[in-house]
Amino acid sequence: MKNQWVRNWKWIPFCALMMWCGCSGVGQSRLIITNCPESDVQVGQLVYLGVSSNPEVFDLIWDATVEPAEAADVLSSGEGSIILVPQATGSVTVTVSSTIFSEPATCTFNVTDQIAGGTVLSSADDGGNVTAHVGDVIQVNLTSNASTGYSWQVGELDTTVVAGTANEHFGRPEDSQPGTPGYEKWTFTAQQAGTTTLRLDYVPPGGGEAAQTFTVTIDVAAT
Repeated sequence: MKNQWVRNWKWIPFCALMMWCGCSGVGQSRLIITNCPESDVQVGQLVYLGVSSNPEVFDLIWDATVEPAEAADVLSSGEGSIILVPQATGSVTVTVSSTIFSEPATCTFNVTDQIAGGTVLSSADDGGNVTAHVGDVIQVNLTSNASTGYSWQVGELDTTVVAGTANEHFGRPEDSQPGTPGYEKWTFTAQQAGTTTLRLDYVPPGGGEAAQTFTVTIDVAAT
């Protein structure tokens, strides 16, 4: 009798788990994308999406895809958020899937308005070349986490060729998980014909060795 009880007892944790799954509705639960744009966004405008589930799953693991793939650069994907920057006009669909859930979650939004006389860059353009004309705007969007104290700083740039005009930092959305990164948007303007290297360094408070660098070569032609 004792051995029979022990054998039955071993099934208790498994049965309890199955009962919890049925009662909590895990089988009917779903992935959720929050902050999906309800109106048109512009090329170069960073889109910040939140990823969660109902009911909430601890340490949720998921994959995100963008269609068409060339329509947007994903700056960051993880820790409950997706940060992306549209690169072309048209409809963009972001799909999030997980092995825990049978149905993926999607977010579709429309992208309009190319930046007039401008170029939008992200981490995907690191090490590349950019061609611009005098007066063109060059926008650089890079992931940044203010909670760490790190920030992007200009490490190299010939300001007679290209000058920085603005730097904005955007934190994580209020409904995202603690520690979720934000981003920084840098704006530069081509001043005169020439070639220069733009290097941005991700440095700790007070300066020091850069944890990351972003570098592009900018060729500016006369108008």
